[in-house]
Amino acid sequence: MELDAFFTEVSATKISELLKRYPLASDYLANIRLGKINHELTLPEALLDVDEDILEEFGLTRDSVVLHFCSFLSAFSPDTELNGDITSITILGGQDKSGRPEQVEITVVPGEIVGVVGPTGSGKSRLLEDIECLAQRDTPTDRQTDRQTDRQTDRQTDRQTDRQTDRQTDRFF
Repeated sequence: MELDAFFTEVSATKISELLKRYPLASDYLANIRLGKINHELTLPEALLDVDEDILEEFGLTRDSVVLHFCSFLSAFSPDTELNGDITSITILGGQDKSGRPEQVEITVVPGEIVGVVGPTGSGKSRLLEDIECLAQRDTPTDRQTDRQTDRQTDRQTDRQTDRQTDRQTDRFF
């Protein structure tokens, strides 16, 4: 299905119906802290009740959420045909919290070991959450994002992890 067709469908269909058709869509919404919006409305209608600060945290606007959601559905719809084995995954930068484009491109091949390092607030956890969003209990660890946690708990965990990492790093320098 073309992107325009997804846009028409998303604009006219209740979120609850979209989630039945595209179960992975709940991961997308949860990943940007919109898992609890009113599912009896269309996405554009439900976004009118969302505080813009929540969207801004992810460098999004109401319009861009709808567009990205449609792109997500297009990329992961059951109609999308995959051919052959995955030989690499390329992660492209999106937008930072200010809405500026990120100049990042990372390609990872199976078996490669990758480390994610950066200062507090640089997006390490966000990157991992984005990757985990796609896990469907088909990884060796059966890892899947916990959609029940709230943002406050996530922030506390991130701060604790960052403090532990900082303390461990301080021991080496």
